[in-house]
Amino acid sequence: MRARPTPLVSCIMPTRNRRRFVGQAVRYFLRQDYPARELVVVDDGDDSVADLLPPDDPRIRYHRARRRLPLGAKRNLACELARGALVAHWDDDDWMAPDRLSRQVEALLAAGADACGHRHLLHYHLAAGEAWLYRYPDAGRPWLVGGTLLYRREAWEAHRFPPLEVGEDTGFVRRLPPERLCALEGPPCYVAVIHGANSSAKNLRDRHWERRPLAEVGRLLGEDRAFYTALRGGGAPRPVRAAATPAPVPEAPAAPAGEPPLVSCIMPTADRRPFVARAIEYFLRQDYPNTELVIVDDGADAVADLAARDPRITYLRAPRGTSIGAKRNAGCQAARGEIVACWDDDDWHAPDRLSYQAAPLLAGRADATALEGTVLVEHPAGRFWACSARVRDTMFFYGVVGGTVVFHRRSLERARFPDASLAEDAGFLRALLRRGARLEKLPNAGRFLYVRHGRNSWRFPEGRFVDAAGWREVEPPAWLPAEDRAFYGRPAPAAVEAA
Repeated sequence: MRARPTPLVSCIMPTRNRRRFVGQAVRYFLRQDYPARELVVVDDGDDSVADLLPPDDPRIRYHRARRRLPLGAKRNLACELARGALVAHWDDDDWMAPDRLSRQVEALLAAGADACGHRHLLHYHLAAGEAWLYRYPDAGRPWLVGGTLLYRREAWEAHRFPPLEVGEDTGFVRRLPPERLCALEGPPCYVAVIHGANSSAKNLRDRHWERRPLAEVGRLLGEDRAFYTALRGGGAPRPVRAAATPAPVPEAPAAPAGEPPLVSCIMPTADRRPFVARAIEYFLRQDYPNTELVIVDDGADAVADLAARDPRITYLRAPRGTSIGAKRNAGCQAARGEIVACWDDDDWHAPDRLSYQAAPLLAGRADATALEGTVLVEHPAGRFWACSARVRDTMFFYGVVGGTVVFHRRSLERARFPDASLAEDAGFLRALLRRGARLEKLPNAGRFLYVRHGRNSWRFPEGRFVDAAGWREVEPPAWLPAEDRAFYGRPAPAAVEAA
């Protein structure tokens, strides 16, 4: 009988600050029953994991990246270093069966496919001790889960990974011909681990997630389950904290008995006096009973006089040219509340916006909430626009307006706003999700109006951005009071500058 071919398989493992998982991932590689294999580790973390690798195993090669790279770029670099005709993703934090490589190679070669992997994926929620199954939506074409991929090197050479931190595997799979994809049959050989610092956030409330009996995962993990049990109990090595991790935030003062937690609204601003006056009015009329407003101002026209009207308003003066992200961080540092709300100085806020967004946090369902982007107004023309879901999701990260994020103060231990004046809110939200924060995306439902006035920090043409066919001009929404509607239809304020 003719022997089955055993082409060299290069297992590629990009990693960053995952010390507590890496040693186990190497053990999964070492116990594979497929003989022709190598492991290529590409590490751009603050804490090198070279010491966790066997020093005398020629099948394992370690590459230390000179700078931090997006995950897609690290996968490309690993593929460049790989020697095999086949490449397998070897994610550093997931479980793999001892026969994973042999099963996938056999399936790929038998089908004559370019790539092979699981269609759906079991997950083990480490902190909760729960099992979940994610069923990928039926998009009318075959689909393979990125972490489970095994593919021909020439497929990668024709369709390299996009240089993204999240979704790089999605971009790769979508470029492959659907008829050249092979879904692995039989029992799972891969279990993804949810551990709070995944590269891609897991929204278990999404309809594609299904709770499964824990025993289903336990049977697969077998003796390996002890490793994850030790992680849950603190017995395994803890991750090394990166040098750039922010210092812990001081505890907020406890609310008096019977009073809801304090909500701190943070408002960066610069030379937007007419808008600031409106934003303060919107703050003062909130129906949530325990609030404060922190204004961080680096404009030439200081608005300290506007802030002096109410004792719940704190005014901070920042150096000229301070980025919006840095001002948001300064506001967070000065905030005293258990809950922090982004409060942009040029947008409209309904009287119940804080009550509406704080409710999921107070109920324990979420770590953060944000509002979907729906209607916007073009000031001073008073023109109102609505856009399609596709345009909205292209414009706004996760389909929500970054300036509407409301979050637990303790979330600042996971992420800070980047030092930038564009998309800093999206960057903060993205960092929160990567670190396992639970975001509840809320329908706008008349709680927020995005205002465009020609001097926004983010410039784009209303009614034409992304896809002109995805926009339509609409009547002023019924929930917008006549007085506010008139304000946005008046001539532009004299001193409106980008913050």
